[in-house]
Amino acid sequence: RLDDPPGLGLEAGVRYHLTTYGIWGFALISSPSMRRVIETGLRYLDLTFAHSRITAEECGTGLRILLDASDIAPKLRRFILEREAASIRTIQRELGFGAEGIREIAFAFAAPETLDCYVDVFGLVPTFDAPITSALVDAELLDRPMPQADTHATALALAQCEDLLA
Repeated sequence: RLDDPPGLGLEAGVRYHLTTYGIWGFALISSPSMRRVIETGLRYLDLTFAHSRITAEECGTGLRILLDASDIAPKLRRFILEREAASIRTIQRELGFGAEGIREIAFAFAAPETLDCYVDVFGLVPTFDAPITSALVDAELLDRPMPQADTHATALALAQCEDLLA
């Protein structure tokens, strides 16, 4: 009914905090590095609210997170991609990566008239009309130790995530 207005997904995505995800969020925050956060997040993605296929691939300048919503109805696609990208950015902020984190972001839909809400969420101007929605995490952040890393807590959280998936 809303005809997929630009920015609505961003508004929803910034409300998905680590605590929203329960044990999955705890597994992320107790991980030893951003690389492990991403690996854990993708391994247990079925425990989240994600509707797109999310994958990651190494590239020369970091790790690219890819969001594929090609199976989502066209009228909902922008909302889903915005929501999931904004929730990833929110998680990064809550993990302690304030202005850092995403070096570039690209969306697989047309640019809206104004980019203000995108800049507010991501801290940079995205590109649009990309073949796939993606976010580039800077290489230097991938192996930086996480401030709340805890081997024991991670092991417990991962065991619970495994149980939930089973």
